[in-house]
Amino acid sequence: MDYVKFGNLILRFIAELAALVAAGYWGFSRFDDIIFKLLWGFGVPFLMAAAWGIFRVPGDGGAPIVAVGGQIRLGLEISYFVLAIYLLAAAGRPVLATIFAMILLVNYAMDYERVWSFAVGKR
Repeated sequence: MDYVKFGNLILRFIAELAALVAAGYWGFSRFDDIIFKLLWGFGVPFLMAAAWGIFRVPGDGGAPIVAVGGQIRLGLEISYFVLAIYLLAAAGRPVLATIFAMILLVNYAMDYERVWSFAVGKR
C-alpha cells in the first residue's frame, strides 16, 4: 500500500469538506437577515456538493451519475476550489484562504499523474 497516496487522498477529502465549510461560512457571515443566511449558508454548499458528486469521471471514485471527461472534471474541481478560496477571502479570512490555496496546490502536485491524465484527456 502506498501510504503517501493514501494520505494525499485523505487530504483531498478533507479539502473537499473544507471547501463546503468555507462556502457555508461565507453565506452565514455575509448576510444579516436570517433568511438570507440560511439560503446562502446552506444553499451554496449544497449546490457545490451536488455538482461535485454528480459530474464524475468513470473509474475515479464511485460510479458517476453523469459521466464527464477528465478535462471537464478538472475544470469543475478547479472552479469548486477557486470559489471556496474566493468565498473564504470575501468572508474576511484572507489568511485562511491563502493557506487553503497552498494546501490544494500541494495536494494537486502530489497527485500530478491524475491531474495530467485529466488535463490531456486520457480519462
